[in-house]
Amino acid sequence: MALALYRLGELNAARNEAWRFHQSALELGDAQSAAMSLDAWTLASLGRVPAAIIQAEMARPSDDVQRAAQVMLAEAVRLLAEDRTAEAVEVLSDAVRRIRRAGLSSAFISPVYVWFATALRLQARASVGNSRQSQASLRRAGSAARRARRVAGTFQNDLPHALRECALLAVWQGRPGRTRRLFQQSLEVAERQGARYERAVTLQARCRVGADLNWPDAAAEAYASLSLPPESTHESDPRARI
Repeated sequence: MALALYRLGELNAARNEAWRFHQSALELGDAQSAAMSLDAWTLASLGRVPAAIIQAEMARPSDDVQRAAQVMLAEAVRLLAEDRTAEAVEVLSDAVRRIRRAGLSSAFISPVYVWFATALRLQARASVGNSRQSQASLRRAGSAARRARRVAGTFQNDLPHALRECALLAVWQGRPGRTRRLFQQSLEVAERQGARYERAVTLQARCRVGADLNWPDAAAEAYASLSLPPESTHESDPRARI
């Protein structure tokens, strides 16, 4: 239920449901469920989960790769919210490596791929002053975004996010036409899914990029973004950083 609410953009309700589930799991002594509730809680709260709670689960011994990947995703989103991008990249890189080594594929771990693309894009943005490092980071981010898009072709909850990441990377590649097409696809998929929050993040990203590129409809989109619900305008969302 928490994950469904999150995907629909009901962030407050999703956060509360995930927190209740986590507390119930702790009371029952269900370590597996306590760990696996953290990604929903962290995603819905945009990374604002106490570090000690996540790190306690990361330190718990387990051979379950899916459980580990979900906890690592929670930790990475928390780190991104604190602007600790390099650390988030390391955590997600390790998670992707474990998932691929185990040959796992499911809707529960697919978000790891698209958040890895987000973290790498933010890392590339931070290295703009160093052209060699920036180019290497962009290539790595582009590869991760393409992989995330392929994975999201199967597990489509992440498709609006994956398409938006590809659009933002296309900006850096100097491909405005591709940027517009990918933003539009992200919006269309989000609308089809009823993913209100994802649609809002994409609309705001397109508005900001359009203003930078002097798109003729940028002003109209800026006006439209003013009417977004408060829950959909979280500047603290790492994915919203351009």
